[in-house]
Amino acid sequence: MSVRPENAQKFAAVWMEVYSKNGTAKDVSAILKIDHRDMMRRRRTTEDFLGKRLPSLGGREPLRHVPQYTQDITVSGTVIVASDLHHWPDHEPFAWFMLVEAVKQYKPVEVWLNGDIFDWSQLRFPRKGWEERPSAMEEMECARDRTQALTKACDKVKAKKRLTMGNHDERFDKYLSLRASEMEGFPGMTFDSQIRNWEQGWEIYHSLMVNGHTMVKHAWHGGVHGAYNNVLRSGVSMVTGHSHKLHARHWSDYRGVRWAIETGFIGEIQGPQFGYGDGNPADWCPGFAVLHFDGEHLDHELIECHGKQARMNGKWWYRDDYPCTRL
Repeated sequence: MSVRPENAQKFAAVWMEVYSKNGTAKDVSAILKIDHRDMMRRRRTTEDFLGKRLPSLGGREPLRHVPQYTQDITVSGTVIVASDLHHWPDHEPFAWFMLVEAVKQYKPVEVWLNGDIFDWSQLRFPRKGWEERPSAMEEMECARDRTQALTKACDKVKAKKRLTMGNHDERFDKYLSLRASEMEGFPGMTFDSQIRNWEQGWEIYHSLMVNGHTMVKHAWHGGVHGAYNNVLRSGVSMVTGHSHKLHARHWSDYRGVRWAIETGFIGEIQGPQFGYGDGNPADWCPGFAVLHFDGEHLDHELIECHGKQARMNGKWWYRDDYPCTRL
């Protein structure tokens, strides 16, 4: 159901006026001269149009607390979520090709990169022996150029592009603030400004609360029971990265069903970024998640990208099916 801009603005203005007077939904219905069901339907369409949720009326607040850094959004449709890209020059993992292809196949309404777009290897702990690492500029150029392929695919299907911060991404601001604090405020001194300089249309967030029931952020609990603790202690569904694991943990109680979804990583387990693992086996899985939002309902698909093959959309995909020239 579409809504005209002027109607959405009028409804939002009436709602906020009633909210400021500690009124109720019945007051909104009375002012607009519509029944309660139609009023609630208009509320949803207005929130969809504005991209944010209107506050609860009657002195009641939602049964949740949204942190001050979190953006409240409304989404209806398919969303592709990938995390932990750790872009590295001269290393293009199969999962990256599959991510771009997934945008073409699913035609999502939004695409989210949920943290650790960069590795920033030069900005972390000291080198291990004489290991080779790309410079910070080489990482920046690699991430910018490679992301352009994803941006092109998103723009072709008109998918909104969102990016959340990961712990590796934060190394940029941390490094500069500790070593050049006098330069605060200069152009290009923040991670946000660097991404915006790409002019690819990615919006940057700390975290997202989707439809009031799903929190999307880079990380919270870790360890083998990380997903379990996320869904149990948050009271909502959680979508996270950081762990490099790709799986979903179901949780059911008297309030219904919610999920903890960990979205894998876009790389290879023994990739050059992860030399700190000393070649040991890791319980990681290359891949990403496809989420389907329908009001209060969340469904998901997990796209595993082991070695040179992946199964997506009912079809097997191989590296040879998607050469670099098609990017």
